[in-house]
Amino acid sequence: MATPAVKGELLINGAWVDVTALGRVRIADRIAIQRGYLNEQGDTITPSTAAFSLNNADGLFSDRNPNSQYFGLLGQNTQCRFSVTTSPLITDTFTRTVTATGSWGTADTGDVWGGLSLGGAILTTDFAVTGTEATHSVPAVSAYRLSRITAYSDLNHTVRATFKVAQATGGNLEPCNIVLRGTSTTSYFMIRCEVTTANVIQLRMIDRVGGTSAAVDTGIVHTGIGQPITVVAQADGHFIRAKAYIASGAEPAAWPIYAYDATPTPGFAGVRSGVAAANTNAKPVVFTYDNFQVVSDDYRHWGEISEFPQYWDMSGHDVWVPVVASDILRRLTQGAQQLQSPIYRYINGLASKNGYWPFQDDTNATEAGSAVAGAKAATVNDIRFGFDSTLPGSSGVAHVNSTSSVLRGTAKTVPASTYASAMWMFRYDTAPSGSVTVMNVIGTGTVKRWNISVTATSFNLAAYDKDDALLNSTAVLFGTGVLPSQWITMRLQIHVVAGNIAVELGWSSLGQGFAWGITDNSFVSGTSVGIFTSWNTPIASGNVGLNLSHLVLSTVAISNADTGFLAATNAYLRERVDDRITRVCAQSGIAVEIMRSAAVAQTMGYQPVGTLMDVLAECARVDDGFFTAGRGFFGLVYRVRKTLYTQTSLALSYTARHFSGALQPTDDDQTLRNDVTVTRPLGGSARSIVASGRKGTAQVGTYDTQYPLNPAADADLVYLAQQATALGTWDDLRWPTVQVDLASAVFAASPTLSLGVRGLDVGDPIAITGLPAWLPPNMAEVMVRGWREVLGDQEWSFVFNTQPYGPFRSVNDQITTGTGKGRYRAAASNSVVKTGFTTTATTFTVTTATGAKWIDSAAKPASFPLDVFIAGERMTVGAIAAAVGNDQVFSSVTRSVNGIVKAQLANAPVQVAEPFYVAL
Repeated sequence: MATPAVKGELLINGAWVDVTALGRVRIADRIAIQRGYLNEQGDTITPSTAAFSLNNADGLFSDRNPNSQYFGLLGQNTQCRFSVTTSPLITDTFTRTVTATGSWGTADTGDVWGGLSLGGAILTTDFAVTGTEATHSVPAVSAYRLSRITAYSDLNHTVRATFKVAQATGGNLEPCNIVLRGTSTTSYFMIRCEVTTANVIQLRMIDRVGGTSAAVDTGIVHTGIGQPITVVAQADGHFIRAKAYIASGAEPAAWPIYAYDATPTPGFAGVRSGVAAANTNAKPVVFTYDNFQVVSDDYRHWGEISEFPQYWDMSGHDVWVPVVASDILRRLTQGAQQLQSPIYRYINGLASKNGYWPFQDDTNATEAGSAVAGAKAATVNDIRFGFDSTLPGSSGVAHVNSTSSVLRGTAKTVPASTYASAMWMFRYDTAPSGSVTVMNVIGTGTVKRWNISVTATSFNLAAYDKDDALLNSTAVLFGTGVLPSQWITMRLQIHVVAGNIAVELGWSSLGQGFAWGITDNSFVSGTSVGIFTSWNTPIASGNVGLNLSHLVLSTVAISNADTGFLAATNAYLRERVDDRITRVCAQSGIAVEIMRSAAVAQTMGYQPVGTLMDVLAECARVDDGFFTAGRGFFGLVYRVRKTLYTQTSLALSYTARHFSGALQPTDDDQTLRNDVTVTRPLGGSARSIVASGRKGTAQVGTYDTQYPLNPAADADLVYLAQQATALGTWDDLRWPTVQVDLASAVFAASPTLSLGVRGLDVGDPIAITGLPAWLPPNMAEVMVRGWREVLGDQEWSFVFNTQPYGPFRSVNDQITTGTGKGRYRAAASNSVVKTGFTTTATTFTVTTATGAKWIDSAAKPASFPLDVFIAGERMTVGAIAAAVGNDQVFSSVTRSVNGIVKAQLANAPVQVAEPFYVAL
């Protein structure tokens, strides 16, 4: 194999610089990439790295060298990416003229375009090249025209094109739909670009089987035929992603839409134009294209360089910079600050606050800090902080200790708006028996003081003028399920309606729905809303034991259907794993893509107060999925557990010399766990013990451990404990490392096999076939956890870190092979050979002392034949008789299916060859 076409790029001053094209990357020194988890035992999220060297004889990469053109531009965390190009670049600027051929002819790079049409009167002139641009003419609604490069096929590529089209009327237009990984004219991924009748550009994902994602608004306002817009789509391992931007502007770094491809398959690329139903544009609709491009870049690493050290030999002739680029995980795991509480993070993201006091101060605080710049800390006296943990979404509250306590605050002054609003959370240790003022809110409008008090049964609202004269008051019962001794969120807002001060006061119990309890559009005569400037809690004996948290003053309306806030107050209890990962990453400004084929069923407990990585790692432990970093973008990737099940393995053969190093399995107790207890914060626990079998406590003794996990409910714990023992007692050889070198002749002769290896990612399985005779006769199936990849002169090698894949062949894998053998049956238990038999016997009796008996072929003929294992010999059983007592006769047996033939002894265990395991 020739040296891989490696491209290394640095993001310098906002532009990607190809340093390999400059001859700066020392390929002879090799590029070493480490990705994923280091071994089977660890669950630590490990940053991926790329180690390489840059030639630096002229000081180009010396950031402090004023003679370098990059002087001052190579700062810490300069982004770096590496890719491998195995196919030529395809470009087409459409500078030729093509008419009446049914295709766009031949691209600039010699690639031939093919055309495909559906709908309307199909004409060869529907595809044309004008000398400056290419066009599709679509003559009817629900019709399309597709152009593709017929001879092109690749796994990972980036496709871009620029389009122009008229504004849409009546129904959407679909210009520049990028096709990726097409395997036929009806099987491909497609990024649908939509020009809506509201003149905005949207993107959708269409998968191979016709699944359509929700539309994502790109923020682009479409002005018509004179506005060129570029669409970019990328196929990258298990991901398909896309973005769009106005061609005259800068390309954004973010990908606003992505999809998961469970079975990445090489295929063609192209562009499709469509007209949606109900569209009323004049027909045919003409779609114009320019600057079509396919870049076959297989991204291997995307990270940041934290330093550019300077090295040279004693002669001064060899000067270089040894560099290690790490992905975003390195930065997130170094010196990470704890996330603020869920309520704080939510409220802090709200606009137009002129005061916010979280009351999450530490136990020795002498004032309550302000979270709004310019607003003073609240004045307190004899207030206890940091001890109350009953509000799940907060890391603390303020507690009124005595009648000497003081609790008041002043907001910053801001211009008045049409609304003045306030919100706070409170709870009494003991519900008041008489009327007690919980809050005074002071304003600058017609009403100077709003008083909210609580009785044994109701909330009372009173309005006072500047002379503290009562203007109006009202009282409303708490409502069902609302108790002052439980956490309550209260919201007050005022605005003007028809010359009067309208008021709304509402409340909700923790995590429950919200409604306005008091709504009065003429509560006070007057038109001055003003702003809320301060607040106080009058301390009386009834307020001793009051707990206050997260008080906000604002100049905008407060939603009474704010489900996000309600979820935050309950610390996002029962939030799905994938939703929590997406939300906390978005709040931290971290791009994340999730590998999932459907919504994740596993739900989480209360979100803890910890670092971002603490929260993410907790999600991964509960779901038992994998975190890595993006290869085709700068950000995180999470692979949910369910995508690990029942995949198609990449088959690599020992006898065909697909492996470059020795395969050395281990058979030890490093991962053995047969007694697992799972605990839940502030919740219960569950224990799972595997007593029988080769890894059970009765055979090898107790290997016990305890896992702290944070699922939504105690009921989840038993399943999580059982999953842990199922993995911990899996009876199979371990293959810690698997080595492959794409530079070997066998891979050079098979591009498809080479693509299969390059496409592997964390969580993908490998089937090791053709094992030598001294090993068990079955193939070994392993799952990739991580790898070391080396790119160099005449080298492209991998050392994969793996774990057994067998446990992930679950109940989801209920399939029937071509021979009619039903696979993945329920495992038998307590079944043994009744009487020993010879190497040629095709009938024998099996005894099942306890538990379910084997199915019989008379009752379930479609389930036969089926395969069983007895003492390592695989047999195909043609029929099983109904049970007589505990005995069943197995007949029409084909022996030595796996090459093992032996006389079988009485009491040898009998097991189905491929039992299934129920997936969580």
